[in-house]
Amino acid sequence: MKQEDLIKKLENIEVPEIKIQSHQQRLRLALLNSGYFKKKTIMFYAKKSVPVGIALALILVVGISVIQPKLQTVRAMEIAENDPQIQKLMKDYGVKVKQIKLANGKAYALFTLPKEKRLSTELQSSDSIAEIDLKERKVKKLRKIDIPPLTEEEQNRAIEIAKNDPGAQEMTPNLEEREAVVKPIAHQFKLCRKNKGVEVIPANPSEDRRAKVIFKSDEERTIVMVNLTTDQVEEVVSREKGKRKQGN
Repeated sequence: MKQEDLIKKLENIEVPEIKIQSHQQRLRLALLNSGYFKKKTIMFYAKKSVPVGIALALILVVGISVIQPKLQTVRAMEIAENDPQIQKLMKDYGVKVKQIKLANGKAYALFTLPKEKRLSTELQSSDSIAEIDLKERKVKKLRKIDIPPLTEEEQNRAIEIAKNDPGAQEMTPNLEEREAVVKPIAHQFKLCRKNKGVEVIPANPSEDRRAKVIFKSDEERTIVMVNLTTDQVEEVVSREKGKRKQGN
């Protein structure tokens, strides 16, 4: 079969188990962008030296090992996006799928907050991991990822850094008079295979330690993002009656 004919067949392939059009398109793109069409593969030589039947058998064997994980990943995405709990997380917090890992017949999906929300909102974290049963086509478990708490010394230091920052003082003149709440900012995470499952680990173990200091009043919230590793303020956001001011 010529390369052009195979491409046409892949473009028109029916994928009955995947009902969402965007996922069908993702799968077709994954197939077309696989190694078959980017460089010479074993099949290039097979079709020149062996009968067509054997070449097709080799295509089937190699195709299953390459295509099956991609299809399972697309299926896991579909199952996750149709789960009511995950739909609520996406709607309420704007979490997005960052990574999917396959292990022992299951899929694990990592959902994280976008960077802008991670740094500048009052949310501590909504990063979650979903365990997906591909055979039963449902999410079996969904849990939030625990964030290491701040020590009392870290909390006090974060408040002091935030109150003494000129930018924060300029944006909110009465900052020192307000009660402060301190929350840790989660590291970026990633999934890593472990034994028969997966575990969540920091994407960058050397990432700086950060905290959000939230100064509240009846009509306003000022959020100061503090880098505890460098003792510096990295961002200041103030919200007053629905209005948002950005500092630094």
